[in-house]
Amino acid sequence: QRQGEEQRKAHSSALDDHRSRLLEKERHAGKLEGKLSALTSEADMLRSRLRELEEQAHKAQVLAEEKQHENAQLERELSAIQAETEATRMRAEADDHSHAEQATRELDMEQQEMLDRRVQAK
Repeated sequence: QRQGEEQRKAHSSALDDHRSRLLEKERHAGKLEGKLSALTSEADMLRSRLRELEEQAHKAQVLAEEKQHENAQLERELSAIQAETEATRMRAEADDHSHAEQATRELDMEQQEMLDRRVQAK
């Protein structure tokens, strides 16, 4: 009977040890599952953030291309306006010069007429 009691205690102790090891393995597995879940959530969040950033980068690229096209168009318009301004300035200078020459000729003619009248009056 004593031997049976000792065997039962040994068997009970072995079962307790086995249960403890199983429980420890379950705890460890639970921790790993928790870490896996956290890492999976983080990876999902990072993938989502990556998609957002890629979309922002694409929109910024499209906007930059639009602005570049717009700037090129504005530069062409500016060049055309500058050319037109220069042409207008040159025409105005030519007109001013022509008007000045004509006014000088008219004054010369008036002076000549006055001189002629004086000569005739004498």
